[in-house]
Amino acid sequence: MTAVERLFEEHVLILQVIEALDDLVNRLEADIGDYRGDLLRLMAFFSQFADHLHHEKEESVLLPALVDAGLRWDDGVIAEVRKDHELERQMLQSLRHCALQNTPWSMMDRQRILDVGHQYAAFMRRHISTEDERLRPLITSTLSALAFQQLNEHLERFDSRLEASGELAKHREFAAHLA
Repeated sequence: MTAVERLFEEHVLILQVIEALDDLVNRLEADIGDYRGDLLRLMAFFSQFADHLHHEKEESVLLPALVDAGLRWDDGVIAEVRKDHELERQMLQSLRHCALQNTPWSMMDRQRILDVGHQYAAFMRRHISTEDERLRPLITSTLSALAFQQLNEHLERFDSRLEASGELAKHREFAAHLA
């Protein structure tokens, strides 16, 4: 499996944890239990893995390679993906604030978690679909063989640092535990 394929395979891991978020939101909707620890763990995964690692690879390696090949940074699917990443960060921040508050959740807090949790899960599914169906095909249709090789090597270096530190394995284990 190439590093480019691994980048898109990470979507499967993220979607598994999205299912765990759906489960948590459904439990919260069904009763008045306090799920802030569970919510905080989910937000940690999405923040540390989905945003800081996965999105960093997309934004600092993949998207610039496509721009170097002639696509525009501020238009089309590249602009859409970047905008989506920002919106994801805002939703994560909202959920994280709820998980970290010191006081018991009010009915308004719970409704906010339900609303944002449902929105985030649906949004992430749509976003991943956009990347898989619109962004991924651009790699083969836009990049030359040499540019693809360079992209793959750059992603390989990125991944090898994470593998060597054990960070990637820890994130996979954490995701498996959450899912």
